[in-house]
Amino acid sequence: MLGALALLALLLTPLGVGQAAAKTLYVSPSGVNGANTCQSSINPCASFDTAYHAAAAGDVVEAAGGTYPGQTLSRDATKTGGANVVIRPALAATVTVNGSVTVNASYVTLQAITLVDVTVRTLDVASPPTVTGVTLRDISGRNFNIFSATNVNVIGGEFGPASACGGPYGGSNNSIRKLSAVNPANIVIDGVRIHEVQSYDLGPCHIEGLAIFAGSNVIVRNSKFFGNSVYDVFLQGNSGPISGVTFENNWFAAPVGVTGQVNGTTVAFSGVNSNVTLRNNSFNALMSLDDNGQNPTFTNFVVTGNVGVLPYNGCSLRGVAYSNNVWKGHACATTDRNLNGAALPYTNAANSSALNYHLTGGVAVDRIPLGSGPASDIDGQARPMGVGSDAGSDEMGGATPTPTPTPTATPSPTATPSPTATPSPTPTPTPSPSPSPVPTVTPVPTVTPSPTPVPTGKLFMSPSGVDTAACTQAAPCKTLARTYRLATAGMTVELAAGSYADSSLPLDASKTSLSDVLFAPAAGASVTFSGTLHIYARHAELRGMRFTNSVWVDSTAQDVTLRGDTLKNFQILSSGAEAPRDISFIGGSMGPSADENNRIASNGTSTTASPTNILIDGVNIHDYTLSPGSSAHVECLQVWAADGLTIRNSTFRNCDVFDIFLQKLPGGAAATPTNILIENNFMNCCATGFFSIRLADHAGTSWRNVTIRNNSMDKAPNLDAGVPYSNVKVLNNIAPGLSLYTGATGGEGSLPAGVTVDYNVWYAGAKVGTHDQVAAHGYRNLATGDFHLNTGAAAINRGDPANSPAKDIDGQARPQGIAPDAGADEAG
Repeated sequence: MLGALALLALLLTPLGVGQAAAKTLYVSPSGVNGANTCQSSINPCASFDTAYHAAAAGDVVEAAGGTYPGQTLSRDATKTGGANVVIRPALAATVTVNGSVTVNASYVTLQAITLVDVTVRTLDVASPPTVTGVTLRDISGRNFNIFSATNVNVIGGEFGPASACGGPYGGSNNSIRKLSAVNPANIVIDGVRIHEVQSYDLGPCHIEGLAIFAGSNVIVRNSKFFGNSVYDVFLQGNSGPISGVTFENNWFAAPVGVTGQVNGTTVAFSGVNSNVTLRNNSFNALMSLDDNGQNPTFTNFVVTGNVGVLPYNGCSLRGVAYSNNVWKGHACATTDRNLNGAALPYTNAANSSALNYHLTGGVAVDRIPLGSGPASDIDGQARPMGVGSDAGSDEMGGATPTPTPTPTATPSPTATPSPTATPSPTPTPTPSPSPSPVPTVTPVPTVTPSPTPVPTGKLFMSPSGVDTAACTQAAPCKTLARTYRLATAGMTVELAAGSYADSSLPLDASKTSLSDVLFAPAAGASVTFSGTLHIYARHAELRGMRFTNSVWVDSTAQDVTLRGDTLKNFQILSSGAEAPRDISFIGGSMGPSADENNRIASNGTSTTASPTNILIDGVNIHDYTLSPGSSAHVECLQVWAADGLTIRNSTFRNCDVFDIFLQKLPGGAAATPTNILIENNFMNCCATGFFSIRLADHAGTSWRNVTIRNNSMDKAPNLDAGVPYSNVKVLNNIAPGLSLYTGATGGEGSLPAGVTVDYNVWYAGAKVGTHDQVAAHGYRNLATGDFHLNTGAAAINRGDPANSPAKDIDGQARPQGIAPDAGADEAG
């Protein structure tokens, strides 16, 4: 889930004549509500409501990181239109509301906040002023409710788990209801994950992922439903009329109970039989179009371009317009396709978070007449303009249609027919876990980047390509997604020069070979990606390209290498119980960037998983700075969650606060980062900060298996002395000294148990370990960051002979018969 990490700035409308410039207001858990508050980050408000009332249309309210109590946004009669007031976290901040948020206000956006429940509600009073113009963007919570409000958007984010009549979570279903004189209208739910909304007693608690109990012009699209009880979506006009409903580009898993058994239908209509469109959805179980069994006549009820299991009651419902669907065992129209019991063409037909309903074969390709389907698919990939588009939520495109399976002969009376089994998902090889480190052995991630394979063929991309093409040199494709899906293990995808706008390299679970698909520019070509790129894929390498925006490595990614690329910055993010693993950045550079970090992290406080086996090797990381007036906490690298992280042979320069900031996310469920090796780096720090490396002291922190060795620094590394340590080593470094600053006391502490410090050169501090030296740094040029050693430097031949890297930052071998040098450079 993106949740609390979705912090990209909103694009503000250009100012028109007489339009006031938007301003920024501030809230903080430690703020105070009163006169002249909210105007600066040093004088913030305490509540969202105070800031909302102080804001004008188009203003931004920045929330400082931390935990807030429940919030209510009250009506402001002066806000009658214009751009929304946007309440969002400050850059690099995580904002959690430890309670519910009630929105009785209009023209407001809540963005990237973790909360318990959120309710957008017109008050149940006589002649109520309607709540309207509300957006919930990238919110992470248990449930949302829209009660008698209009023009409400729920964009991105996720809701769940929740449990009723028992269970650990509490809550109920997500819902749209009429609770006042106002019927909900113009509701959009787009790109949301709604999951694990469970009933622990189905008798009194009939619960579903989303209950639509009233509403006109309701659109549910690009969303994923899984792990819910009874139904994914239940439509019944029990609190108000329902009309004008559209479902498109969604994944609907089979509903399951708390023990995992299938116990309902995906989407159920009870008495809702007119003005409905279901198009281009992917179902993994039955729908029910007539849940109340009244057998009505349907009017303007369209079911087109879907893939899945035929609706309950099949083709017998009068007035339902079927067309261009792909059903597992039936067909209701001449343009429908009958798979005759064959498995649905999904990458992973799971009913849990492992679901992946991207298409794997041609049975659904080009089923939809030109111009009849949505403009894009669930991933945001444009559907083709010159040919028909694919059925289901996924635009696969270009595949050769598979012949309709021949019906199986009727078995003899004595034979028992075997049902066609849905294939199990292809297992992804999981690297063996690292052995528990022995105290004298430095922990190193067990997986190294896979070598570049010998290409077995080529596909081709061009900015002017077309994704319905064959991806040949004469007919190149346009996107990473298309070529990756067609590529086989070890294949090279050659990119022609120019600028590409891809936003996603999607997961293809059929890619299980460790021979990577290689994306690289054509000889002499300069290739640029202009937008933020999300990498969900496995077994892929991107080489020698420029990314002018961010690269996000998301939770499904595995065995992904970026080699020799130029980036603005990266994010490697786990989500829930799923984490990226075996991710490598080798060579290239990162930066410059203002008010942002590179980050290896969990995606919010509820995430339990940690990115695993991450390598940063030989990278130039530079110029991560603050813009004027910014209150962001900017480092070259922030690490909130990691299990197996190596940072070596790299250069850090002009990082605002610290070079590397290691911390356990405050309030986060993921463990303290562990199994970390930082070696052979030049660390030239900092504009406003004071530590090259900081190991922080947030509640619940326990540092384990961390080695910091052979680094050359111009600021001290810091081990906060207020938390536990186990098998933590600081060896062979050159730095001004070792800081034991303790956040709890604001002063220096004592060396904690569990920390070994030795063979270092401290050029402005005191000796700590037996073999430490207090001596001049010996750098060629401290001011310019050239930390190679001069002849005669005190660090020469003074490193630990039993615990040093085999090579230095330049790849020069360290000696075997004598002690190696301290620091990153081997001069001796």
